[in-house]
Amino acid sequence: MNKKKYNELIKVAIVSTLCLGLFAVAFAGVNQITLAAATEGTQPLPLPLPAVNIPAANVVYAASAENQKPDMAMNIILGPDTLPGINAISPETAAEIGARYIWDMFGESIDGTTVKMFYSNHPAFTRASWIGRVLEPEASFTIGRNASLDERMQMHNSTLFTFSIDAVTGERIDISTHSHWAEISKAMTEEIRNALDEFFSPSQRRTTEEAIALRSGGAPPAQLDGYIKAAREHAQRHFHATEVISAELKNINALTFALDENGNLIVTDRQLIFEVTDSTGRVADIAIIESTKQLIWLHTGSNDIVPGWNYVGEEPGLG
Repeated sequence: MNKKKYNELIKVAIVSTLCLGLFAVAFAGVNQITLAAATEGTQPLPLPLPAVNIPAANVVYAASAENQKPDMAMNIILGPDTLPGINAISPETAAEIGARYIWDMFGESIDGTTVKMFYSNHPAFTRASWIGRVLEPEASFTIGRNASLDERMQMHNSTLFTFSIDAVTGERIDISTHSHWAEISKAMTEEIRNALDEFFSPSQRRTTEEAIALRSGGAPPAQLDGYIKAAREHAQRHFHATEVISAELKNINALTFALDENGNLIVTDRQLIFEVTDSTGRVADIAIIESTKQLIWLHTGSNDIVPGWNYVGEEPGLG
């Protein structure tokens, strides 16, 4: 790998880290949609799923009887080594449920896209899951386990949405949109990229406090109640069969940056991360954009980790 290409990858890594912000939540989200364990004795959800009518104010989309999911034709392909359990719903049914999930949460049709489906069944989780990666219509390539970095970046850059559902019941687990990251990347000038590179360079010896201050972008919004309301409404569309009972701001991370008149980095938008609980006690971590209240991602997979599971040591497992 030549030096120029290496430097570009470093810049992408720095920008991605700044955008994603909360490391624990980000990595938990990846684990939640890639690891799960089988569930027995339950029935699949009927199709089509019923409409959900949740009042919304100052949010991008609310599912309602007037916003029924349109018909969607998708190119469905299976990921490498995909072998569903005997009780799992078909990948086609899982993709259809995922399409409805995306429509309910973001109001966007995935008609004409490629949906790459993966089956996950890991003993650290209490259920198996179908994971869907929605790719741009022209992105019909298949990438295996031995894909190069360039191929993996191609797939990442072509991703529009990801979702995860219970492989047996179709229950919603995780969802995220990727288009906002592409918009942020396009809007970031070379001058700002260089300033971020310099700010986080080891040679600058920034203190932990300085780095955290820039990543967080300051104090909570003054009108926090409006953001809590938006987070609850986004969560209610996810928890369409139960009731949301509480929402609490957990973290704030910088999303976009600019330079002030003195050339100093300033934060121009942030993601607000909430913890929302439904009437069954299931917890969702939700990230929304501060300026628009738009949903970025929602994760509930941390509820499904087997109690006492340990990833540390030569033999991961219970204990």
